[in-house]
Amino acid sequence: MSAHGHGHGDTSALDSDDLVARRVRRVVAGVLLPLLTAATIVMISLWPGEGLVLQSIQQVRASGTVVDLIQCPMAPTDCDIATVAVDEGPGAGTSVPALVSKASGVRVSVGDPVMMVHRPQRAVVYERYDVVDRDRTLPLLLLGGLFAAAVVALSRWRGLAALGALAVCLAGLTEFVLPAIMQGSPPLLVAVSGGTMIMVVALFLTHGINARTAVSVVGTVASLALTGLIGWASLNLAGLTGLGSDNVGFLSGYLQGVDLQGLLLAGLVIGALGVLDDVTVTQAAVVWELSAADPTASRGRLFAAGLRVGRAHVASTVNTLLLAYAGAALPLLMLFAARGVPTDHVVSATPVAEEIIRALAGSLGIIAAVPLTTALAAMAVGSRRSDQDRDGGDSESATTALTAMAANSRPSDQDRDGGDSESATTALTAMAANSRPSDQDRDGGDSESATTALTAMAANSRPSDQDRDGSDSEPAVHEPPPGEPTYLRVADDRPGHQ
Repeated sequence: MSAHGHGHGDTSALDSDDLVARRVRRVVAGVLLPLLTAATIVMISLWPGEGLVLQSIQQVRASGTVVDLIQCPMAPTDCDIATVAVDEGPGAGTSVPALVSKASGVRVSVGDPVMMVHRPQRAVVYERYDVVDRDRTLPLLLLGGLFAAAVVALSRWRGLAALGALAVCLAGLTEFVLPAIMQGSPPLLVAVSGGTMIMVVALFLTHGINARTAVSVVGTVASLALTGLIGWASLNLAGLTGLGSDNVGFLSGYLQGVDLQGLLLAGLVIGALGVLDDVTVTQAAVVWELSAADPTASRGRLFAAGLRVGRAHVASTVNTLLLAYAGAALPLLMLFAARGVPTDHVVSATPVAEEIIRALAGSLGIIAAVPLTTALAAMAVGSRRSDQDRDGGDSESATTALTAMAANSRPSDQDRDGGDSESATTALTAMAANSRPSDQDRDGGDSESATTALTAMAANSRPSDQDRDGSDSEPAVHEPPPGEPTYLRVADDRPGHQ
């Protein structure tokens, strides 16, 4: 497909460009397909089985609404007793007393929906139900609905596709990544393979199956693997085991076959995945737009221009990642500040060091994604016009010359004013200007051009005009009237001389 028909800024034409498609197919066949094949094989081999719920820590759940609330008679400062109308779970359709422990931080009021744990083996009646938290299903659904409506209102069909991609991400995490790690599979391998398949489906679903998305996918997968390697080396260098939080310590008591350091590393990879997606898609889109605006731009020019945009993007993205992890550790940082702990002791503490390594390793992966994706995109769409002109420019030059000769020629004027020779000169000059010697020698263009020119000249000649215009050079012969002497008289066609 020729680039001459592509409008500036039309990236959809770039995606369907034959030259771009050939280049991207090479990258997909050489890089993406082997990676996807490997990830698929790993997922199949590590796919979790049934029976992941541990009976030893399983709890019977119930939910309902608080209809009454009083203080505990024996310890009014430590707990409250709530009367709950049970909607779901054991005791549904009845009202039961439930213990609300103030030490747990749970605060409820009359009319609040709550979640409870049922412990029927307890002797005290009001201790058989424990209120563990408020039921926030309704406000979360309202907020989720508002989010979905905003996404669809702004992005329309693409926003709807993005919501579908979000569902794919959640399904991949809950159906493969978490269960596989719980069964004792290597967490890093699970996170990289699962993250790869999640991002491939999510990106193609959101941005469509085209060359630009394929480049983004390759950049994302390669950067994701690099992030995992950086994180693994950093955790080993820092000597972190993954026991940086109380939840992990509790989990290790029940899931003894789980690699806790690998679990920390898997969280690092999954956390960086969403940011990598954003960076690679943006960089590919930038290079695509630059090439659509200037089809003659070389790969070097596109890479340099895209990298300038990428630098600004990396700066803002790194800040976002660092602030996100700092926000997660903010209560712990406040505790250290209240204790007056020295700065070097704060950053070396296990929970803080884990967050620092998450942020830095993820940021290094993001930084690597920018030049990698930009280079892949520049290789795909750079120097399109020059390559296409080299492949198809000879025939277009000949066609342009003949079209111009046909449009500019006027048979009657050319024949009368000696136009045949001028038309031939114009045609030969145009063909000589537009032709390339190497291509003419290869294609036999000289003989074809001459034949075409002579054919056009023969077609444009008109015998009647030639006879009329050639009468100046041929004397007219008149027969004398009867009775006059017989002789030949040359007629003078000039006015007043006949």
